[in-house]
Amino acid sequence: MKTLMLTAAAGVLLASFTASAESIGADDRAAIIDTITDIAAGADRHQWDRVRGAFADTVTLDYTGLWGGEPTTQPAEAVIRQWSAFLPGFDRTLHLVSNHAIIESGRPDSGGRGRFPGSPSDRRGELGTDGTLSI
Repeated sequence: MKTLMLTAAAGVLLASFTASAESIGADDRAAIIDTITDIAAGADRHQWDRVRGAFADTVTLDYTGLWGGEPTTQPAEAVIRQWSAFLPGFDRTLHLVSNHAIIESGRPDSGGRGRFPGSPSDRRGELGTDGTLSI
């Protein structure tokens, strides 16, 4: 049985480019969390339209900690093609996201980061990995 489990215990933290961060409104905070959830849950459920709707037109993926190589920036449609070919190869996947810590930087070009600590692989064929989500 092949299983992919990816856990986001640290949530998402929008980077602050100024000395003081401002509180973000509840509606914006909910929209950010919904976007992250759409990527994680959509991938697990193979709801590719849901995942695509959460992405910008271009997506930068950095799998260097898992596969080596260099980060890549590509059209969102290419990411969907890759994920929709790869993830169904597992009996199940589970991307957990929680403990969202979201602040506003006051800059329109701000990004966000979420840490995804993984579970170690075990003898049952489970793949544990970790990664970072930046938005």
